[in-house]
Amino acid sequence: MRLTKQQLYDRGRTLKGALRRSLRLTLHISVGATRADALKLTSGNLTTAQLRAMGHPYARRHRNTLIPPLPINRQTGRLQASLRVFRRGEDRAQLQFTAPHARFVLAPQGTARMLPRGLWTELRRRHNARAAQRLRQHHRALRNAR
Repeated sequence: MRLTKQQLYDRGRTLKGALRRSLRLTLHISVGATRADALKLTSGNLTTAQLRAMGHPYARRHRNTLIPPLPINRQTGRLQASLRVFRRGEDRAQLQFTAPHARFVLAPQGTARMLPRGLWTELRRRHNARAAQRLRQHHRALRNAR
């Protein structure tokens, strides 16, 4: 079947619109899933008293703690309550914790007194896995639309 120039143009516009809607939906779903991951990874259940009794296991002086670095333990709930998603145009979003102590607790290299917890690395790993899966779905959908 041969298509005219106008038919090719129309088909391209239709596919472009479908792809655009799909990408917007993907961003919305991805942001929601990453936000849920961030909340889950900051909802540990060790209290301040328990951490004190263990000798502050996340202190840098311990080097190799037996307790896993994630999830980050919830003390007051301010860290989780400060989670914000900022939209950066049509195709980007930024996740950010706005609590004053977030920059210390979530520092990628840790601080002088605290071991790194790896929250951003884990969030990125989970996000990339979901993005790869969604990209495979897009490819399948485009192949089927031809």
